[in-house]
Amino acid sequence: MVAHENPFPYGSIVRAGNFCPRPRLERRLSSLIRSGQNAAVLGPRRVGKSSLIHRTSAKVRGYSLVYADLWGVRTLPDFIRRCVQALDALGDTANLLQKISRALPGLTITLGVDPVSGTPTLTPAATGSKKTSAPETVAQIARLWASLHDGKKQKIIIALDEFQDLLEIEDADQILGILRREIQILGDIPFIFSGSIRNEMWKIFADDRGPFYKSAALIDVAADDFDDWRGFLREKFAIDKLKIDDDTLDHIIELADGTPGDTQQLCAAVWDTARAGRSRKIDTDVVQKALVHVFADERKGYEQVVADITGQQLAVLRAIAQLGGGSVQSGEFLEATGITHASSSKASATRLVQRRILQDSPEGLRFSNPFFRAWLLHMRY
Repeated sequence: MVAHENPFPYGSIVRAGNFCPRPRLERRLSSLIRSGQNAAVLGPRRVGKSSLIHRTSAKVRGYSLVYADLWGVRTLPDFIRRCVQALDALGDTANLLQKISRALPGLTITLGVDPVSGTPTLTPAATGSKKTSAPETVAQIARLWASLHDGKKQKIIIALDEFQDLLEIEDADQILGILRREIQILGDIPFIFSGSIRNEMWKIFADDRGPFYKSAALIDVAADDFDDWRGFLREKFAIDKLKIDDDTLDHIIELADGTPGDTQQLCAAVWDTARAGRSRKIDTDVVQKALVHVFADERKGYEQVVADITGQQLAVLRAIAQLGGGSVQSGEFLEATGITHASSSKASATRLVQRRILQDSPEGLRFSNPFFRAWLLHMRY
């Protein structure tokens, strides 16, 4: 029997045959890029925003994507470093180093090699004791982007992922305001701002007091906005002649809270479980065994979260796992938690959102990791 590789990649950007088409979103984002219009792409983590950006950008002729992941950025130098590191993708290292040194004289660049891909890498570090002001620093990175964008030789798309994390930088409003001004001056470089925390992205782009108010077209990425998500998954299982009916497939998607990245992760575990058990038909028993394997892989992380939160916060998590997060101040919710005051319940939920254990959604609070939710229920916390 031919041994097939597991066809369900997760945890990284998916490309080519591993990308399930999202024609409406691809057309919308492609149109914005071609017209030089900036876009703000919103959606929860693991919904496929980054893959959508890479897939669409690759199909727009004449453009190169510069993709910077800003997850966890806390200082302006952190932001600049991430932006410089993202230039790896452009190649032409010698020319790139010259442009970086001219635009950012306060940095030294170390050339290296990615141990996994073998591609060249850029590692920037600050030199000297002179502290550059925020306006000057942001203007410098903008000048660097401008020097890399040539309407004839090279055109670039700048993608800044988890853009809302810039709100954590000291003097964030000032820095974001300067950044918007500099981006407006750049003119024809299309920018894609992507973020997973909806209320913070909304504050930046849709609130009339926000620094980027009406400066980018909003694109909302929903978990089910695919050409044929279920058919795509079914065809992947069929590579190894594994059969799965609609009810079981829907059960997998429900356990993953509809999130594409988490669905792919669970499908990968289901694939391995079915092959190990020499099963040709995937049923709920196979899915349950696969979910236990996911628990085993992630258990230490789950236990660390439980150890790091208060008893009241754990009670809120348990109640959301059981009842959903539509209202953490309702009588039913307070009764389930044993918390007396609605304000205390709300404060605990807010802290869990700040720690990104929970996230906001149009339907209310939800677990950032749906398998953590399933584990809490499984362990009867």
